[in-house]
Amino acid sequence: MSSPFIPEFQDENGYRAKTGEIIALFPTEQSNRVFQEQGFEVLRRLTFPALAIEATILKVPAKLNTRNAVKLLREKDPQTRYDYNHLYDFRPSRDVGIPYRPGMDIFERKTLSTRTDVAVGIIDTGVNVTHPDLSAARVEQKRFEKLADGVSLSHGTGVASILADQRDGLVPNAQLYAASVFGPAKAGDPVGAVVEISQAIDWMVGKSVAVLNMSLAGPPNALLELAVTKATAKGHAIVAAVGNMGPAAKPLYPASYPGVVGVTAVDKTDKIYRRAAQGAQVDFSGPGVSIKSASGTGSGETVHTGTSFAVPFVAAVIALEVTRPNPSTLKTAISKSEKSAQDLGTPGRDDVFGHGRVKLAP
Repeated sequence: MSSPFIPEFQDENGYRAKTGEIIALFPTEQSNRVFQEQGFEVLRRLTFPALAIEATILKVPAKLNTRNAVKLLREKDPQTRYDYNHLYDFRPSRDVGIPYRPGMDIFERKTLSTRTDVAVGIIDTGVNVTHPDLSAARVEQKRFEKLADGVSLSHGTGVASILADQRDGLVPNAQLYAASVFGPAKAGDPVGAVVEISQAIDWMVGKSVAVLNMSLAGPPNALLELAVTKATAKGHAIVAAVGNMGPAAKPLYPASYPGVVGVTAVDKTDKIYRRAAQGAQVDFSGPGVSIKSASGTGSGETVHTGTSFAVPFVAAVIALEVTRPNPSTLKTAISKSEKSAQDLGTPGRDDVFGHGRVKLAP
């Protein structure tokens, strides 16, 4: 009987990864010979057509553990890039997912635009499109993780609600593309594997979605880096959470890759969220403390906190400037956002607030 959880272990750097799987990027005939000689089974041969990436997913033979298997392949076939099927999460905190009660002190958001030519991709959990506040929203969903049924929709629904809630969403008439990439983990919080995350990026690039909201964080990974690099080179904005592991935490990805817009969270008085990561990866701040949104089940509302929920504020601002992927337009939009942002903390860009809180009013 198969496990209802995504199996995982920690790599040599302490990062979470899927047990028994290895990714080979652009494997050659020599690579295929090594697979056969060393007893690796080919689970999947994948093509990411919009990104022009080819990858083979290998099953580690029973005689090896996953760490030793990666080491062996890198030694036997140094011309091919091998990496783990790393896992990414929301870096949740106890502040996330509090049921809303009237009278709670929350951030009051306002609609930025009712334009219909705006599109945002959400790589997250699925979205509760039956919620009354989202039932009329334009949401196209696609599932990439086969175990997604075992995951709460709270996180993805929260992000979608900030963007397209029909009462007070930032861009309520936007077209949302929601990729479900998270599955259940034995440790509790859901995780998304880099293969499915990269497939979601490829899907959105193929759909010409200009802005991708990635409210997730995790380790550096060869496949993710390549997918992000190719997407941003085509003029797609990737807007990602810097993570909630604390000010001294090591950089997380994809927010820390060059060209990605890294987002931190502030409260309604522009104080930094106490668990937000800090560093060179921080580009902008957005409201991310006590954010009310539609709930993942039923018709209630939830109050969320974390850098995940600051990301859609920045994504919406950029999406209003970039409606089609274009490197020049994206560069101009980011420059405009840098100039219009409310400077916070040390004058100029800093490692706590980035360029400051994005402008959320005309």
